[in-house]
Amino acid sequence: MGITDPDSSDARVMPVRQQRSMARQQAILRAGRDLLLKVPFDTLRMEQIATEANCSVGTLYQRFKDKDALLDVILEEVVAELDDLVTEELSPSRFKGLSAQVGIWHVVSVAHGFLLANQGLLRAIVARQLRQPDAISPLQRAGARFVGISFESLSECSDEFRRTVAKRNYQFALQMVIGTLNNAIINRPGPYQIGDSAIVDQLTLAVCRITGLPVSQP
Repeated sequence: MGITDPDSSDARVMPVRQQRSMARQQAILRAGRDLLLKVPFDTLRMEQIATEANCSVGTLYQRFKDKDALLDVILEEVVAELDDLVTEELSPSRFKGLSAQVGIWHVVSVAHGFLLANQGLLRAIVARQLRQPDAISPLQRAGARFVGISFESLSECSDEFRRTVAKRNYQFALQMVIGTLNNAIINRPGPYQIGDSAIVDQLTLAVCRITGLPVSQP
């Protein structure tokens, strides 16, 4: 029984085939993503989503069994966007001619931009994982791909990076980056908030220190 299995009584998301239905579903997904930036997931109501999407509550429930099902589809959409972002922004061509530090700055900047744009979704995932602690978000697997591809591209394009940086140290450094950015979204401890551009510079310096690369101010 899959999430979109129309023959299952437990189907959580009904498949769409007609162009009009697809447009309606996209409007609902956009509404959900917009509301998650403003409303905590645990208090978000399907009625709010229907109002934001300019559709009836009945229409919403025809498409999605509940808001968890809607969150799953939004998550699928965002993971696909991240895959595209990784392919475009972390290809070797993006790093040619860059120093190792500037290349790392680019990696951190891409991670920051993605998480900043999807902070409402991240808060929703954390809220759900508190209820389902064993659940593994597809974003975790996508994050591993982000780290792996960025390491390969930097290694291919920078002799300094290839000579200096051990893969395990790089993985740890990027784990620190992603964890810090997530913390800036969820807990907002400071001194840098997720919207502060200086957080990218500071995390770049931290990655360089962890990986043994020379450090200079970006």
